[in-house]
Amino acid sequence: TTWNGTTWSNGAPTSTVDAIIDGDLSTSVDVICKDLTVNSGRTLTINAADKLSVNGNLINNGSIVFKSNNTSTGRFDTYTGAPLTGSGSVTMERFIDGKRAFRLLAPCVNTSGTIANNWQQQIFITGSTTGANGFDATATGAASMFTFGDNGWASIANTDVLQLNANQGYRVLIRGDRTPSLLTSPSNGNMNNPVTLSATGTMVTGDVVYNTLPNQEYTLIANPYISPINWTTITKNGVTDTYYAWDPNLGTGVQRGRFVSCDVAGITSVLSDTGSPNTDIDQHIQPGQAVFIRKATIGTPGSITVKETDKASTFTDVFRTSEQYNNQNTILGKLGINLYESLAYSLGDYPIDGAVALSGITFNTESTTDDTKKIMSHGEQVTFVRENIQLGIEKISTPVVDDVLTIGSVNLVPNKSYIWNMILQDDFSNLETYLYDAFTQNYHLLTNSNSTVIPFETTNDTNSTFVNRFKIVFQETMHVDDFSLNVALYPNPGKSNQSFYLSGVTDPKVSMQSLLGQEIPVTTHQNGQTMEVKPMTALSAGVYFVRIIQEGKSAQVKWIVE
Repeated sequence: TTWNGTTWSNGAPTSTVDAIIDGDLSTSVDVICKDLTVNSGRTLTINAADKLSVNGNLINNGSIVFKSNNTSTGRFDTYTGAPLTGSGSVTMERFIDGKRAFRLLAPCVNTSGTIANNWQQQIFITGSTTGANGFDATATGAASMFTFGDNGWASIANTDVLQLNANQGYRVLIRGDRTPSLLTSPSNGNMNNPVTLSATGTMVTGDVVYNTLPNQEYTLIANPYISPINWTTITKNGVTDTYYAWDPNLGTGVQRGRFVSCDVAGITSVLSDTGSPNTDIDQHIQPGQAVFIRKATIGTPGSITVKETDKASTFTDVFRTSEQYNNQNTILGKLGINLYESLAYSLGDYPIDGAVALSGITFNTESTTDDTKKIMSHGEQVTFVRENIQLGIEKISTPVVDDVLTIGSVNLVPNKSYIWNMILQDDFSNLETYLYDAFTQNYHLLTNSNSTVIPFETTNDTNSTFVNRFKIVFQETMHVDDFSLNVALYPNPGKSNQSFYLSGVTDPKVSMQSLLGQEIPVTTHQNGQTMEVKPMTALSAGVYFVRIIQEGKSAQVKWIVE
């Protein structure tokens, strides 16, 4: 059946009917056919919600374009035909929104033109103060596009000669589109507009083998296909079951993101409770995405083989803003520790970073052999630590009394307000689980019913930014030399312009803060073992923190105003 630009000559093609494109066709449904021929001068456009399935052979003498927008990306389904033939081209688009940040990208085609004639048509690519070698000029000449090889990161040499390689992953700073002011506003955390990258060349089909770098523990690889691929099914030899992706949403507003690890079950190193942003990374590596793989044994080479049968239909929003989450029913429970700036948390923004602990009867608490090592980057970082190894995912057997999970809070900034958002899910432990703060010597009980919000501050005291300030401990009944578990606050929730009461205290010092760390003045009146506390200013509905200090011991209680 032939498309003439208006209609099919013999009805729409099917998996047993050949299709000839002899007029431009922009899809509104999937295109499924046996053999496909695109004639010279004709364009077949697979729109973002659609897929192209060819059950026979593909001859392309025209153009095939796979569109991408803010909801999805056009997909080329599993292909088992002969190697592609014809003189035509394939264009792969990659929609990107979000903040100004680095992305790990893959072009999905071997471009026939240079970088300057492809991605650089939509974004700035810098590396020169004068505009030499095809780069966009900046005052510093700092590079914005890199490859990763045996010597680590290396900036590309030029954009007017080099072409994009479908099997090569790239690290690219996306500032937004080519609005000139974006080159002169390096501190701007937000992009001015979404951008859609475009690369034109020859499409990759068939098996693709990636060998690990000789001198590096990690190797950057590209999704070679114009389709999601399933990390679970990819053939791995001497490579761990975990890959590492870059999530630009994480980190503070002016930072560039964090690495997120993901195993074959889709378990990632950032965990969220219902309704909060986390990470959209899962076991489905997206078209246009590059990721890191890791040697199973340092010094021993490994490889992965990506096959057409590894293609998947699951799209996740790793280049957009949305939410995906995957459970693994063989895991007893999960503990997610997410670190926020106080202001970012109050605005419902993404965390700076996070780590996850998984409990299960087959996991080994004492060893890191089944854990996921974390790739460290810049800024504040969160890890679990065991055997002096920083972990993004720590797998432990069912916790017993006096077990300890050491938290690494790396690069905390002095004199800053933070929030821990602790998410305890499923049957992580049958003991009481606490966060212990060595700086304040406070224990905070974590609950399964919802996330536990724990504000904390750093000061000029180096102990407040100590990398192992926090740890997770497990107890049947907590016996600690403080009174935090005996303090009760009521009514809770309360009303604005009304008092609340503290029981179990004797003339303590009381202070109150908003979620943003703003001090709320209060008056107090002691009556026996109960203290009346009245805020001196009108309060908006929201969450407030009440700090109680008595005889050198402290407790912190959350008060909700309706």
